[in-house]
Amino acid sequence: MDKKIVVGLSGGVDSAVAAFFLKSLGFNVKGVFMRNWTDVNPSCNWEWDYESAKMVALHLAIPLELWDFEREYRTYVFEPALASISLGFTPNPDIVCNRLIKFGAFLDRARAKGARWIATGHYARIKTHPSVTSCKVSLLTGIDRTKDQSYFLSTLTQTQLAHCLFPLGNLTKRAVRALAHQIKLPNAHRKDSYGMCFVGEQPLKAFLRSRLRAEPGPILTTEGETLGAHEGLAFYTIGQRKGMHTGGRGPFYVAAKDIVRNTLIVAYGQNHPALFTRSLTLPEVHWIEDPPAFPFSCYIRHRHLQPLQEATATRDENAHFVIQFKEPQRAITPGQFLAIYGWDRETCFGGGTIKNMPA
Repeated sequence: MDKKIVVGLSGGVDSAVAAFFLKSLGFNVKGVFMRNWTDVNPSCNWEWDYESAKMVALHLAIPLELWDFEREYRTYVFEPALASISLGFTPNPDIVCNRLIKFGAFLDRARAKGARWIATGHYARIKTHPSVTSCKVSLLTGIDRTKDQSYFLSTLTQTQLAHCLFPLGNLTKRAVRALAHQIKLPNAHRKDSYGMCFVGEQPLKAFLRSRLRAEPGPILTTEGETLGAHEGLAFYTIGQRKGMHTGGRGPFYVAAKDIVRNTLIVAYGQNHPALFTRSLTLPEVHWIEDPPAFPFSCYIRHRHLQPLQEATATRDENAHFVIQFKEPQRAITPGQFLAIYGWDRETCFGGGTIKNMPA
């Protein structure tokens, strides 16, 4: 059996433990550090991550290579995300990065170099369904519900998943961290990283100010009262409370963006009806497996680690996908991704980008 596998070593503890597990199981492991972004950013220093990955590879006695995907990342992830933000949307570039870079360009290069699989430190699981004529795979949630990353993997294809291994899917983060200390990984104490790759851990608004032109406009309440002026719709997202100039009044939360009038609409109080919606339409849905028969009951989440929400999925006369929630959902955000899960609360069917303003 061919056991060549390429592990994406990010410099973090999760991918390091994943590499350790695979080597312990007898896989022929090669580590690869993906360099996706090298822009000057004090809070996103890829060299530090690379040094950490090199120390891990040395400790585990596995080879490590650096593969450069910056051109692909800038073209297919960064520039579309910035364009979407400039139009008033709130995209999720991590989902796009997974589909096109980590499990796209990276997988393609690994396969071209003779590897049968790639592996990462994601907290998710894959279930295989072999048959006489085919072998389908399902994407399942990680057993640690506080770390489950199936939401970020929900646009992967059958082909991509068939060549992926997620060694941490059946582990908790606490167990992974404990094992890292037990085997004396050099990065065992390293903190988890959060935020978009190209933003790092600096405030998103500060990053956007350096990239986008400010286009101030009025802030109106849902009742039509003018409260002040916003700095540019791109710098706000639905449900946001902080960072608005409302003359000391509040609490106000962003309820909508009127792109045509360049107006920020805010609602008073975190439970204002304008912040909630009972349904939305997805123009397109990516299905990991064959789509279910409509209508069907399901669970959804419209942000990472949100508790699963009961819903019903149907199709309208335009063949769009309509998601009807059992309970009204707060701060539905255009540009974000909605992931769809089966009634078992484990199987991720896929999902789509929220493109309509909530109604």
